[in-house]
Amino acid sequence: YKETGSVIYDASSNPVQINSDNGKVSSIYDYDNKLPVATVINATTDDIAYTSFETESLGGWSMNLGSSYVTDKSITGKRSFSGSLNKTLIHPGNYTITLWCHSSSTVSVNSQSGNLLTIIGDWKLFEWKLNSVSSIQVTGGIIDEVRLYPSIAKMNTVTYDPMIGKTSECDLGNRITYYEYDGLGRLKLVKDDKKNVIKTYEYNYKQ
Repeated sequence: YKETGSVIYDASSNPVQINSDNGKVSSIYDYDNKLPVATVINATTDDIAYTSFETESLGGWSMNLGSSYVTDKSITGKRSFSGSLNKTLIHPGNYTITLWCHSSSTVSVNSQSGNLLTIIGDWKLFEWKLNSVSSIQVTGGIIDEVRLYPSIAKMNTVTYDPMIGKTSECDLGNRITYYEYDGLGRLKLVKDDKKNVIKTYEYNYKQ
């Protein structure tokens, strides 16, 4: 028999890598390893990292000494980060890094300036395409939504309020959608990356 697929699980029994004839799909879990925060096409779990700094788990990144969380600024979720991150790659090769940097600061990856993709309010989206690298060092700045994946891969990311539901989703092209809820935990508004309302939900009770 020919094997057509396989699944790799983490210690919490989450399916972190699905292999099939069509390729690989890998995931990163957070919030006590209960919720998927990143889904990556064409990559193994060893070759990806992602964090929005909502918990102490950094999704494959390591925090350097002197770094800290920022609680009054964020592009997604409720927190961002000030300081530096690093990751040693098991499989050296060509990788893409994207992140949002607050306009009051600057950031570099492996001592290189990034390519500015877009600006939304006080936040700037940067991208780095690094070739033949074995380690990544992100330095300086107030940053959020830090993604790492092989150059042939694509990543989608999500943040949550664990007691309510999804609060933001950042798609393959780093376009953000925000979700807001009413006092009963029901979805109320869906907003685009500039916080324009694109959908509203109303709830009525039949007498």
